[in-house]
Amino acid sequence: MDLAEYAQYDGLGLAQLVRKRKVTTKELARLFLAAVEKVNPKINAVIETYSERVQTLDDSAVSNGPFAGRRS
Repeated sequence: MDLAEYAQYDGLGLAQLVRKRKVTTKELARLFLAAVEKVNPKINAVIETYSERVQTLDDSAVSNGPFAGRRS
């Protein structure tokens, strides 16, 4: 997935891709960071991203809920 494809989805759509195992939560987090890096200088909306936490994400430790990529 690239940024153009990422931008076509809302949160629920991205969660569905995780649920279908078409993308991992770590991949989505990396895309989020890339999107922020690209757009935030123009809109100045994101204060902090905690990018160091992306490397330690555990794709198997995703919580339940509609945005988690798992069914409740």
